[in-house]
Amino acid sequence: MNLTTKINVLCPFLQFPLDRALVRSVHSRQPSFIRVINLCPGDVDLIWIDFEGRYVKYAKLQEKAFVDVNTFETHPWIAVCSERKDKLLLNNKFIYKPNYWRFLTPYFQYEATILMQLMRCRIPVNITLPVYSLRYRALLEVRSYLKTVDDVDNLELPANLADALRHLMSERTCLIENNL
Repeated sequence: MNLTTKINVLCPFLQFPLDRALVRSVHSRQPSFIRVINLCPGDVDLIWIDFEGRYVKYAKLQEKAFVDVNTFETHPWIAVCSERKDKLLLNNKFIYKPNYWRFLTPYFQYEATILMQLMRCRIPVNITLPVYSLRYRALLEVRSYLKTVDDVDNLELPANLADALRHLMSERTCLIENNL
């Protein structure tokens, strides 16, 4: 299995050319304390991308709910609509990488009480709906009526639209099969 195949299997949302790196968590000692807030209508799945690039469902958030997450600077996160499996934004990005409070580095090593106080002061991370192009939104709507990737072949679509729709179908199928 070559690198591109591995990337496509592990992270179908993130199909990269060979010169792009696999999106995954990297070991870090730089903590980040975030509060993820669902500002979307409906339920949202918060997903952590692990050290091998696999998706790990962390939480399901109802509308206007939040979850406090103790994470690290090099750990990427994504959010998807629970029902439709559409990609959502975390602080205006499809892939969110937490920030680290660099100016507090010395305190983390020596003062556990300070660390506990900082955990109460979390960085807000808002989950919002992206503004899709009309083309992409139309593809999402067509996808909602299809059951399998093979159903795309029954539609009389231009090749570029059929390919884009197949890609969207495979993203959704992968999330459903992995119970995400």
